[in-house]
Amino acid sequence: MLAPVVYLTRAQAKDVWPSGLILAGESISLKSNGTLANSGRIQGGLDVILGAERIVNDGGVIESQGT
Repeated sequence: MLAPVVYLTRAQAKDVWPSGLILAGESISLKSNGTLANSGRIQGGLDVILGAERIVNDGGVIESQGT
């Protein structure tokens, strides 16, 4: 069985979302066969790629610093 690996780094106060939920990385790609729901922060350095039948952003933030 394969399990995802998540590498965490020390967060600064300005980086912490009130709910405490952050997904950050240089390049983020999330894919879902159904609904992809976000209520926290998804932050990419270069890019954020989301793929799903339905994407629900319920008060969260999805951003990238890339062009």
